[in-house]
Amino acid sequence: MFTKKIIIFNLFKSFSIIFFLIITMTSCDIINHSPDINDKQQKFFDKMIVCQNAGNDFYIVDVNTYEIINKMTISVPDSFQLWGKFLSANSDYLICGGSDLVPHDWLPGYTKAESFYIITYDIANDTIHSRFDTGLEGVGAIQMVPTFDSDNPGSFYLYSHLHGLFAIDFNKQTCHMISKEENRTPKKFHHSADNKWIVMKNYYKTGSYTELEFYSSESGLKSLKFILNENDRDSIDVSYMVFSEDNKYLFFSYLLSNRSAVYEAAFLGSYNLKTKKLTEHHIKLPWSNTPYAIAHSPNRRECYMTGQDDKFYIINTTSENYEIKKIIELKGKHQEESNILINADENIAFVSAWYGNKIYVVDLENLTVINTIDIEKPSLMLPYYD
Repeated sequence: MFTKKIIIFNLFKSFSIIFFLIITMTSCDIINHSPDINDKQQKFFDKMIVCQNAGNDFYIVDVNTYEIINKMTISVPDSFQLWGKFLSANSDYLICGGSDLVPHDWLPGYTKAESFYIITYDIANDTIHSRFDTGLEGVGAIQMVPTFDSDNPGSFYLYSHLHGLFAIDFNKQTCHMISKEENRTPKKFHHSADNKWIVMKNYYKTGSYTELEFYSSESGLKSLKFILNENDRDSIDVSYMVFSEDNKYLFFSYLLSNRSAVYEAAFLGSYNLKTKKLTEHHIKLPWSNTPYAIAHSPNRRECYMTGQDDKFYIINTTSENYEIKKIIELKGKHQEESNILINADENIAFVSAWYGNKIYVVDLENLTVINTIDIEKPSLMLPYYD
């Protein structure tokens, strides 16, 4: 009798588990039924788009075979210059800013930029999708980043150090000013890994320091949550930054403010985003004439950095007592700014070398360079989801 009760109990337990799984799977299916703008970005990408900061050509590269799949050219007149490239939020379009260059009025032999256009390039169909005039002229140095607003998938921010900050929608072909540039405080933007946070980095020439303004992406830069290094409290000038996967830490390469360590050293540091405090332990690196690029692997709990020279630093971030785990030589890389992209499996790092016309393929498991990809002046490496 006792044995029968056990059998009946186990059958009931098994049925309960199966029923729970069915309900859970059904619920998940309902939750995921409506596609989100970030769905593609949560998949494991198997390609990357490589392009120059300026120029008409870009490449699609297989991140598993390291082969160039396709070379694409954005067909615009020779007098039209493209720059400021980035991928749309759903990665369907490569977005570029561009202007016609015409002879300068009072500087013989020089050109000036006229109306500023937004060009959207349909990657899958290899053709220009749209082109519209923003109404701006002579924008100077710019930065453009997606807003990741699910209600407006074509929206992005444009910052011009000559005009100010704008919200642009390439689908609606609209351009609205958010704030006018008055003090010419250079700005750059960075998103968290889940695109829920956006950081506006403001550089102040007086004091040579940066403040980091945190906004939720959905706020449209209208609701400031908090500021790090406000009024140079921590004495830092941030170069590049990257969030940890859980948004608990912000890792960044930096210099000391007031140019106090110029030509001497650069550093890796981090903020604990819960306490809003700068970690006491940092990594000191050799001086570089270009900022140190930085990437992070949440699974390996490592940061990766490279400056102008031929060194690729692997840094253990398991605890806040950071330590350099390995330095890998990138033969032939010298005196150039680079970018770093980690593949979805987090076992390969791609390191661009603009002057060297190549991308280094670094095996993070075996800690060695296993390949190079020959591409003319690679600057941007963007994960691509088709």
